[in-house]
Amino acid sequence: MTCDWKRPPRYTEDVLPAVRAFYNSNKTGKPIPVLKNTLDLIFTRRPTPPGKNTQEYEIFDGHRLVPIWKYLIRHPRPDLIQLDKRMEWLSMGPYGNRSGDILLLTRSGLNRPIEKRYYFSAPYYSWHGSACEQDGHIPFILAQANGSGQKMRSILNKFGGASPSEREMTPLVVSIFGK
Repeated sequence: MTCDWKRPPRYTEDVLPAVRAFYNSNKTGKPIPVLKNTLDLIFTRRPTPPGKNTQEYEIFDGHRLVPIWKYLIRHPRPDLIQLDKRMEWLSMGPYGNRSGDILLLTRSGLNRPIEKRYYFSAPYYSWHGSACEQDGHIPFILAQANGSGQKMRSILNKFGGASPSEREMTPLVVSIFGK
């Protein structure tokens, strides 16, 4: 039977079996031996058609799906900076379905020896935007010729305070460059 790629995958028949297969491969190496012990977390959610508001991701714990915030209460992860908030930003709204119905977070981060870190790509030499502590802060430099530090601080404070998120900085960038 030909798959209609314009329609979202079926949750019970397509998404959940794939999630279980990734989980089992990570734990046992079956059916995909090279995935054994490479995955840190598996996220999924009910598929949504393009242009419709998506649901939040949940974490598959091997038995059931658990909301991210609830999972983090039971399994604290200080190495994954604001994981629940950042996953919400990635996945919510009418374009949230572009992030996929299943997300795999590999074992990575500076807290692991290099030989115990994994990723899905060709070799690379730089990264950004991961959930790990080394990517918890993105530099944002606001400068103005002949502008004082106090003036720059007052502008930033209007858009998120001392530690604004990337999302809170968007209105600042729009106000600088216009629409």
